[in-house]
Amino acid sequence: MLHCITKGSGRNLLVLHGATLDHRHMVETVEPLFKAREGWRRIYVDLPGHGQSPTEGVVTQEDLLSRVAAFMVATFPDEPFAIIGESRGSYIAQGLAYLRPDLVEGGVPDRAGRRALFGCRPDTRTPGHGCRPGSTRVAERGGAPAL
Repeated sequence: MLHCITKGSGRNLLVLHGATLDHRHMVETVEPLFKAREGWRRIYVDLPGHGQSPTEGVVTQEDLLSRVAAFMVATFPDEPFAIIGESRGSYIAQGLAYLRPDLVEGGVPDRAGRRALFGCRPDTRTPGHGCRPGSTRVAERGGAPAL
């Protein structure tokens, strides 16, 4: 199982850090945004091989995604959640959204400072390219965190 810490209560928000970091970086980065925002249960995860999470069996990015997906299912059994991911965490977040569009409400991937909301309806997704032009994003329906 992956190591994590949880802060707050309410809607689920999975927070994923980038390579060579651990959950502490994201706590320092994200928690100030929630000082005046209640209603979010923030789960800060150490990705496999980072911080206090074990590395065993993780060789590829697909292995990493599989391990985080298993954690997600165990942590949010049939509960919807949003995701914030930075760098490698943003790629994992997008993979989770692709694998489980029924559970991922939306998210904010941060790839080296380039932020964009994701979370379009499953019927408007194209693998590797996000939403098709003109599709409705979760953020427009109020599903993604207002950060």
